[in-house]
Amino acid sequence: KQWYQRRVAITAGIIKLADSSKEEKWVIQKYIEHPLLVHNTKFDIRQWFMVTDWNPLTLYFYQDSYLRFGSRPFTLDDFDPSIHLCNNSIQKKFLSGQGKNETSFAKGNMWTSAAFKKHLDKHGNLDKWDDLIYPGMKKAIQRVMMTIQDIIEDRKNSFELYGADFMVDSNYSPWLIEINCSPAMGGTTKVTERLCSEVLDDCIKVIIDKKEKSTDRDSALIPLL
Repeated sequence: KQWYQRRVAITAGIIKLADSSKEEKWVIQKYIEHPLLVHNTKFDIRQWFMVTDWNPLTLYFYQDSYLRFGSRPFTLDDFDPSIHLCNNSIQKKFLSGQGKNETSFAKGNMWTSAAFKKHLDKHGNLDKWDDLIYPGMKKAIQRVMMTIQDIIEDRKNSFELYGADFMVDSNYSPWLIEINCSPAMGGTTKVTERLCSEVLDDCIKVIIDKKEKSTDRDSALIPLL
């Protein structure tokens, strides 16, 4: 059995595990020992969603997401960060210099969700995305936000964009790892260069155009609640 510990970040009430003391807080999480692998490589999924009101709770779920890969084949015999920690802030350290460990199948160690669905379809598993992964991520985000909505200060005429990180196990079940407030939206790869720009544009479509009842622009942010 594998476990790991991580520091707790207290942001916007998403994780309320610390009091006002300055002592460092940690959370212990069960490690997913049998993750779904792509070309024998571990990945996680960054999924955006937006809250435009806490009372009543109003959520928008972004239709697209992206995968972040490790840069070495998965194994439990070696706990090097390049194998197990897929977030870009970690992996970019292994993607620079002459000895960079970029995966051969994913430029910048990232895929769009569309590329992932194409991979699943190639192996006869596209239904796993439609029936398990995608709705599972929706359900997890919806339940977490419903759980915390009463402890969040409700400020009208405001919004917040979040980045949820998921892992998928070998049974195609998504597991919510963490939710990030004010997620990084810089275009560090070709994937994020396009998607980050598009999601910010779609945020404006929702908070400005829909408020003014403009219907000439479609958004990939779809109502969840």
